[in-house]
Amino acid sequence: MDIKYIYDYLNELSKCVWYNNAIEYGIKYNDIDISQGTEYYQRMLYTMHENVEQMLLELSVSGQHQMLQALYVKVTDIYEQPYDVLTIEDVEALKRDTIGNTSASVKAEIELGCFVVQMHGIQRYYQHTLLTFLGNLLDVQTQPVTDKTDTEVEDVEPTQTSQIDEPHTAPQSKDERIIKGVKGLGRYLGCGTTKAQEILNSGLLKPNAVAYRNGKGWRINAEKLDKLLSDNPDIFRGVLKRIRFISPKMAIIWVY
Repeated sequence: MDIKYIYDYLNELSKCVWYNNAIEYGIKYNDIDISQGTEYYQRMLYTMHENVEQMLLELSVSGQHQMLQALYVKVTDIYEQPYDVLTIEDVEALKRDTIGNTSASVKAEIELGCFVVQMHGIQRYYQHTLLTFLGNLLDVQTQPVTDKTDTEVEDVEPTQTSQIDEPHTAPQSKDERIIKGVKGLGRYLGCGTTKAQEILNSGLLKPNAVAYRNGKGWRINAEKLDKLLSDNPDIFRGVLKRIRFISPKMAIIWVY
């Protein structure tokens, strides 16, 4: 067993390298260019994670609990440390501040912000997944961050017109369909509540306000979600591994 591979994975999960000035430095996160797409990073971390899980199981079977405990502490530190990344709020603020500015530099900065948010969201998902896996091996209770108030089960419904498309306010078009809550997202995707919560925790739906907060609950723009799945069919790979579901509005079967 190559323990170095485990630490290579931990280094990738804690790595956070990106640069302002997208025109000069390009749109990159952890040396991955936007042209490669978030799907590339998702597949890369998924493969590394699967291999590391197997290694950790071997350590557990061989009684290497001290090593597992040390790794658990390390992953906890990675999960809890602060990261210098853009947030969806930063991106939306930039959009508002540059309304009417169609320059290439502004467009590139907005694309950079969205890319950083998505890529870091993928990292956060695998950080938590690894922490939970190690916790289970060590019989340490680790719970995902969930919203106790976000338990309503409601169907897709039209919403009111809004002036600004922000991540924490209702979307613009009066004809847009809104999914309410974690359970509503699970019903729409055909997966369980736990998986729906993992999708929201991953941050993959935050760019372009596919998912946004409305008070203490989640709201998901069904039209934007359908487009996201159409444009990025592998975006949930790893998040929804081994889950088979049908997107009701797209009639496409996704198997992971």
